[in-house]
Amino acid sequence: MRKLKLKFSLLLLWGVVLGFMCVNVCAEVPFEYKTGKAVFSVHAADGFIAAGSDDKNVYLFDSKGNLKWKKPTDGFVRSVYIADGYVAAGSFIVASEDLEVAENDPGTIIKTVSTKDSRVYLFDTAGNLKWTYKTHGGVTSVHISGGYVAAATLSCNGYVYLFDMDGNLKWKFSNYPENELMEKDCRGFESVSISKNNVAAGLDVAGSKYRSGMIYFFDLNTGKLIRDYEAYGTVWDAYSTEDYTAAGSQDGYVYLFDKDGYPEWSKKTGAGVNSVKIYKNYVAAGSDDGYAYLFDISGKKLWEHKEGTYLNEHVNSIDVSDEGIIVGTLLFTYLLDFNGNLKWKWSSDFTRDVSFGENYIAAGTGNGFVDIFEFGREYKKPLPVLNLIILGFGFIAIISLAGVAYYYSKKGLKKKKKREFN
Repeated sequence: MRKLKLKFSLLLLWGVVLGFMCVNVCAEVPFEYKTGKAVFSVHAADGFIAAGSDDKNVYLFDSKGNLKWKKPTDGFVRSVYIADGYVAAGSFIVASEDLEVAENDPGTIIKTVSTKDSRVYLFDTAGNLKWTYKTHGGVTSVHISGGYVAAATLSCNGYVYLFDMDGNLKWKFSNYPENELMEKDCRGFESVSISKNNVAAGLDVAGSKYRSGMIYFFDLNTGKLIRDYEAYGTVWDAYSTEDYTAAGSQDGYVYLFDKDGYPEWSKKTGAGVNSVKIYKNYVAAGSDDGYAYLFDISGKKLWEHKEGTYLNEHVNSIDVSDEGIIVGTLLFTYLLDFNGNLKWKWSSDFTRDVSFGENYIAAGTGNGFVDIFEFGREYKKPLPVLNLIILGFGFIAIISLAGVAYYYSKKGLKKKKKREFN
């Protein structure tokens, strides 16, 4: 009997060990590539993934994660975009004496003066530099569409630029004339997006005189400001299709405009909106309240989803495809279906940006990783080896204590039976 119980205990222990091994060995993990510093921007398209890192490099990978090339720039790379066989990128150079970062997040600049020596870069996917252009202010956003490259800059006097694919400047727009510039009125642009007929750009907020953000619409051909709309906070993101432009603002609203820049609707979220996307008849948004939101094109809210329970679990980036809605937050990268149900969740260190490719998802993280997730898999984080060792010792200790308790209980029972017999 004793041998049988010993065998059962050993089998139980072996089952526990196999279970923990399976948690790690059987866990689906993404491909990961480590850059030198935080990855603020990723974009997946045409079978490639571009990434921009604070190590001042632009990276291009194939869909399997093989590094095709790595190209240096002269500043932080805060935005990349792939289209039509090209990769656009922008550098963000700051005056070091004016650099101030968030206390608990060294990767986030909260106060800075960008120099006039930042640049827009255009590479082909083979890695050849086609052209570069020196901008006024650090480049916060780049976009390629319809044979054009757009860029937005952040400085006391922000600019929006439009180039053809050969690098010829078609037009540029300054937020206001330099002779009207006052130090406390600094306002630049955080986002830019090209549509069929216009260019949309989101304005930052700073200083005491102007407290509202703006979404601007420019004529694609002339650069003339054709329409603007006031938001009551920095317009962090603008995203355009042929028929619509969506914008997300620090005032907590998601805005939708028609192709001519006229407002269709605005919907309130719980906090500042960092990321917006339009896909088919859907508008997705990610907010600082930690929720991902999905609206239909008429403005009806279909659902909201929060994966974390943390007060600071804000959504930094969101993207949509037929595969679902991918969400990047402070602690997670996770995939939702169109009903708002969780498909999988991957623990990360501050997912900064996410992007859908043809059959994969790319994510860039604050600790410098580019993660690549394949469609059709359910990703989960394996337990660290140290945790496994601790848990293993814990189980051994529990089983050992159980064995000791069993031994002494049997011994006590034998003594009791002996006394009863006598």
